[in-house]
Amino acid sequence: MAHVLLKFFLVMVVIALMHQFGRLTFGEVRRLRRLQSEGKRATAVCVSHRVTRNGVLPVLLFRDQAGNERRTVGKASQQMQPAAGQSIEVVYGVTTSGLLSRPDRAEIYPVTAEKIRGHLIAGYAVLVVGVFLLVTFARI
Repeated sequence: MAHVLLKFFLVMVVIALMHQFGRLTFGEVRRLRRLQSEGKRATAVCVSHRVTRNGVLPVLLFRDQAGNERRTVGKASQQMQPAAGQSIEVVYGVTTSGLLSRPDRAEIYPVTAEKIRGHLIAGYAVLVVGVFLLVTFARI
């Protein structure tokens, strides 16, 4: 009986993890595609750089469509990072009512297929590993 409960518990944990990681990765893909097609573009200036364990991230300052100054931190990229003082184009989300949708999550324009592909690969990798674990636990 305990063996069956352990197997059930492990299967539920794997399903929950697959769901969470899938939501995160495929949700980010949806956000990036929507940002590319519906987002507002603005010119930003790189004011500095932030060094993290993921790499060097540009700190960008831009004005939204209402004229408010916004600050965002770019993502780590294998592309050339903008130099301090350099202008670069960003895209940010706007809701249907015209309000800003998380302006701190602006992306450097264009939102490339490379960014989207990376999230898709991560999502499918989690799916494959999850299915493998489910099949393995089913045999136990």
